[in-house]
Amino acid sequence: MIPELGHFLLIIAAMTALLAPAVVFYGIRRGDDFYAGFSRPASLLTALMLTLSTAALVWAFLTDDFSVAYVANHSNTKLAPAYKAAALWGSHEGSMLLWIWLMAVGTAGAGFVRCADRLFTARLQGLMLAVLAGFCAFLLFTSNPFLRNLPMVPPDGRDLNPILQDIGMILHPPVLFMGYAGLALMFAAMCALLLSGRWSKTAIDFTTRLSIVTWGFLTAGNMLGSWWAYNELGWGGWWFWDPVENASFIPWLTTTALMHALIQTRRRGQLRRLTVFLTLVGFALCLLGTFLVRSGAMQSVHAFATDPGRGIALQVLAIVLLVPAAFLYCARIEPVCRTEEAPMNGSDALMTGAVFLLVAAPLPGALRHALSAWIRGLRGPHADGRRAVLQQLLRADDSHRHGARGRRPARPQESGPLGRLRSGLRRRRRSRRAPHRPALARHDGLCGHGRRLARRHGRLALPAFPGPPHEPCRAARARGHRRFHRGCGRRRAVRERGARAHGTRSRQARRRRGLRLYGDALRQQPLLLRTAGRDRGAQA
Repeated sequence: MIPELGHFLLIIAAMTALLAPAVVFYGIRRGDDFYAGFSRPASLLTALMLTLSTAALVWAFLTDDFSVAYVANHSNTKLAPAYKAAALWGSHEGSMLLWIWLMAVGTAGAGFVRCADRLFTARLQGLMLAVLAGFCAFLLFTSNPFLRNLPMVPPDGRDLNPILQDIGMILHPPVLFMGYAGLALMFAAMCALLLSGRWSKTAIDFTTRLSIVTWGFLTAGNMLGSWWAYNELGWGGWWFWDPVENASFIPWLTTTALMHALIQTRRRGQLRRLTVFLTLVGFALCLLGTFLVRSGAMQSVHAFATDPGRGIALQVLAIVLLVPAAFLYCARIEPVCRTEEAPMNGSDALMTGAVFLLVAAPLPGALRHALSAWIRGLRGPHADGRRAVLQQLLRADDSHRHGARGRRPARPQESGPLGRLRSGLRRRRRSRRAPHRPALARHDGLCGHGRRLARRHGRLALPAFPGPPHEPCRAARARGHRRFHRGCGRRRAVRERGARAHGTRSRQARRRRGLRLYGDALRQQPLLLRTAGRDRGAQA
């Protein structure tokens, strides 16, 4: 009965958040304080309903109500009570409910902040209620945490993931979602400023205080997440290369840039457009991270869900929230920021450029996996399979060709950025020490290819040759070897004294000429094989 009650309270919260903004903005447009003041009781009612709904789901975890599918999938009778309560945000559905509840509490708390401009508070709460309505609709239609297992109720749950049974699980997600809720509130504050059509010191003061609190929660959340990742998953790599980790790190960078811009805006009246822009972009990056983590666009140990349907719903939600904000920014930013701004000095410009570089640096790494997954989807479902088969065949052919020579096995691939750097430097030194090895490998491959063609088409028999199968090209190969090693073995002093003064080519030119002659010999090899075969056949 309690899960049904929690589901019903979630529906009431969604309906309140959907209808209240229309009443609030109607009152603001008409200048009616009664309807405009409806934002405060509506925010309180929404926060109360979501609080009771979240408490109902926590109660289902604590009482081991395995008739709820979410509880049965992420809890167990032997699980500690602290981890049972923390299992609320152990997966996609519960973590979204936690985020929505924190945003609702923040919206209700904004009504108790002392503010000289009551219309700004009404606009802020009305916009946040609209955001909550979108998130509640997403939760109810695609990720309902109160779905039942009836009539097949399992006797025990599947237990929480062992990796999640850590103190980091109890601390990291709530702290990080508090920061995300602060980003949503700042987004609504800047949209309320744009809707007013004039610059408001009240909005800037509110956003400045909120940005400090939000930055603190995001910093603590990222630190706890990093410590948790290294504690559980080890030091096999730098976990901030993981795109899901970047999904929480990039909003932190944006919030850091926003704090610097707000300082300049409050003290000198500078960077007003940048302040509004960074606030909107911070929430947009938060939604981007939510999409990457919960849509299945990329695979990671930190990902929540892999359902493409939820990814499409998140895309629709992001479009509904961000596209009107973008149009509002383009239409109202000039009237809002038309007052005279103080000129920017060199240090301010340097600081702004450095912050932009910090914010833009992790974006390619975060989007690379999503774009590669999208490209693989365009190529077809069997592209990876075809590539794997081709690589296996090439590897088998290479081992068959070089196995009799006692070739040294390759070094194991090192993980991490430092390991990859060491491997690259080792390959570079090896190529400088013996630059003729790739050419020899290509020559052996061409010889083997010619022998396979001869066996396949039957135009010439291997015993008909007066020597080894590659005898026609041996002279050309030896000639290329002599010129190549002659170019490599010249004294360095000839180059230092000046090759032009002695009328000779430089060392690099001799080496290039030797390689070019060697390549010409390799390209002529199939023709020599075919000619020798025809001549031998004519003699026979």
